[in-house]
Amino acid sequence: MNRRVWIVLFILLLAGVLWGTHLFWWDVQSIIDHEDKIRQFVKQRPVEATFLGFVIHTLLCFVPGAGGKSLIMGWLFGFWSALIQVNVGLTIAAVSTFELSRYLFRDAVRRRLGTSLDRIDQAIAREGGYFLFALRLAHGPYTITNYTMGATSISIRSFWLATQFGMIPGNILFVYTGSQFPTLKQLSEQGVVSLLTWRVIGAFALVALLPIVIRRIKSGYGEVNKQ
Repeated sequence: MNRRVWIVLFILLLAGVLWGTHLFWWDVQSIIDHEDKIRQFVKQRPVEATFLGFVIHTLLCFVPGAGGKSLIMGWLFGFWSALIQVNVGLTIAAVSTFELSRYLFRDAVRRRLGTSLDRIDQAIAREGGYFLFALRLAHGPYTITNYTMGATSISIRSFWLATQFGMIPGNILFVYTGSQFPTLKQLSEQGVVSLLTWRVIGAFALVALLPIVIRRIKSGYGEVNKQ
């Protein structure tokens, strides 16, 4: 009976991933083909457009490997609107995945990670929510982190706070970068050169440097604690 339940769950999960991936690529292609109409819809009916964008983005946050969402949101909705949608959507998906891991898949995750999970639990006991906060700042693997934390002793409150605020710097950089992208019309007329603005180059540089800086700060923090 247990094997049958797992088979059914696997089939449902696989179907959901395939559907979500298809929706993602269909949505990107529709943006390419109908950019003017979509931008007009966003401008004339901002409430409906924002709600629809938020729902689609949040659903895609559950699909592993569906990257580039923050860039597209910034490109389509502008900086402030996209930043709120992206941060809230990622947090909702993270907390939901965390809860699934804690109450449904905790034993499976523990068996999978073994002693690695014990070391993570020790780090959480020693550093508290700061451990996850630093991991979010350094762009740790999003889905894997959610499932892993669900199997640890971290509280849901600490997980939510560390996730909500730890992802903000990275989200700011990605959304800002997307908001600086040219329209598809400009891109088709001017080519890749239209992407090479100082703002876009600077944003990409910051995106690349942020994890390195955070790891250096965290290493220094660890050395201080040892002393």
